Amino acid sequence: MNNSINNNKQVKTTSVTPIVLLNWNGWQDTIACIKSLYAMKEDNFCIFIADNHSSDDSIEEIQQWLKQNKKTYQFLLEGETVNTLSPLSTYIFSFSSNHGFAKANNLILKTIANVPYENALILNNDTEVEPDFLSKLATFKVKNPSYKILTPLICYFEPKDKIWNAGGSLFFGMRKYYYNNKHITAIKEIEKIEISFVTGCALFFEKTILMQDKLFTEKFFFGEEDFELSMRMKKAKQKIACVLNSKIYHKVSSSTVSIEKSNKIYLYYLNRFINIKHHYNAVSYFFWKHLYLIYIFYLLRKHSIPIKEICRFIKKLYKESQQYNEVNKAMFQDIMQIKAC
Repeated sequence: MNNSINNNKQVKTTSVTPIVLLNWNGWQDTIACIKSLYAMKEDNFCIFIADNHSSDDSIEEIQQWLKQNKKTYQFLLEGETVNTLSPLSTYIFSFSSNHGFAKANNLILKTIANVPYENALILNNDTEVEPDFLSKLATFKVKNPSYKILTPLICYFEPKDKIWNAGGSLFFGMRKYYYNNKHITAIKEIEKIEISFVTGCALFFEKTILMQDKLFTEKFFFGEEDFELSMRMKKAKQKIACVLNSKIYHKVSSSTVSIEKSNKIYLYYLNRFINIKHHYNAVSYFFWKHLYLIYIFYLLRKHSIPIKEICRFIKKLYKESQQYNEVNKAMFQDIMQIKAC
């Protein structure tokens, strides 16, 4: 099959929605996800799968599934560009290294920068979707064009009537999920929920919000990219909503179950401090930082962490959040004490 799908001809605006999935040693989840996508009622979408340098046989397994189910697919070289999208096709990249979530998604979006698509979808590979979830998002977007980003209602994979989140709100450098861990019948709103925080798990966005063909900041190798995007959208007064009749199911944390907990907590806070430093002015950041450090102290103490350990944690966080302006791949690996990925 031809590895190149470049086309030098001028193309008209397409209604085909590119759906971007990242895979990293998780081909079983990825296959389940694309199987649910191909079961959708519409045919105006295509799928981009980027393998983030898996150490297993993910590419072979995904290719075999596509071949067995007679799905059209093409392999693309890293950095190759696409000028037109074929409905119901799958495009596969095998990255030469693990770029992390934000950069890998940005690389795919750069690949289709010349395609005049209207909307695209970032979707976790550990999700499965309802057959009409995409059409519900697209229909809402047509009726409400002022909303630049949408998310479906995200429920747990098991039990499916329990909500993981319906978007959320940003406040004082923190976020709160709406209806987290609630039964689906607890929702009071009818059509939508106005939100200021959207997770990268399922992010339906208008192409116009891209900055230099990028959706996410690349300052963070793991985590924080959706928080930073939400802060940026809120500052720009862009409208975001959760569309309640669009639903997907998330196998929560299946991609991070092996990460040691205390290191993950430190990474979470270091990401947040560096992010807020970039978005707040010096005076606001000074007050936020010291109040948040007090909050962290009491939060860790509540979980019976010894005071000496908490003090070491806070001292290190204070120092490194001042010293660094990003948490790159090398820092991530060092914090998590894992081998190069």
